[in-house]
Amino acid sequence: MNSLLKELSEEHRSILEKLEHLRSLTDTHEAVSKNKGALKETLLELRRRLHLHHGKEEKILFPALHRLPRIREGGPRCSLFMTHLMNDNIAQSFIESAPDWVVLPTDPPEMEEIRAENSPLMIPLKEHRGGDIAMQCMLHELDQNPTDEGEFLFLLNRFSRMLRLHIEKEETCLFLIYPGSS
Repeated sequence: MNSLLKELSEEHRSILEKLEHLRSLTDTHEAVSKNKGALKETLLELRRRLHLHHGKEEKILFPALHRLPRIREGGPRCSLFMTHLMNDNIAQSFIESAPDWVVLPTDPPEMEEIRAENSPLMIPLKEHRGGDIAMQCMLHELDQNPTDEGEFLFLLNRFSRMLRLHIEKEETCLFLIYPGSS
């Protein structure tokens, strides 16, 4: 496996472990209010890791993939993601429902051409942006509504589903067509 893909895969595992830790802090009644500090710390660390990870993807991986004709061809596994698993478009719902106070993430210059031609199958930019918005909203809920667990848990569940599907899509679709991936 290519060294970049190996590094990104290792980061995926680390991110999923952090996500599991975040979820484990919410597995009992009133856990959100009891674990507010640990949840906030874990969420901030997860956001930091994702920011670094997405930076590598957006500056190195995605521009290289974008130049490949195969990226538009997909394949059976990639089609499964588009047809069934990503159909509810969680990322888009996070983007469209972002409150006014959310700092909307911006794309690096390398992404301008890609964004203009992009489809969700090709490069998952919306998932990167939607995830950041979701994390901002979860942090806001911890600060502003510490006794109302419902909205935080709703956001966490949707974010978790999106992040898992996003990582699976990258590992089983995008990484397989990256030059030198075999």
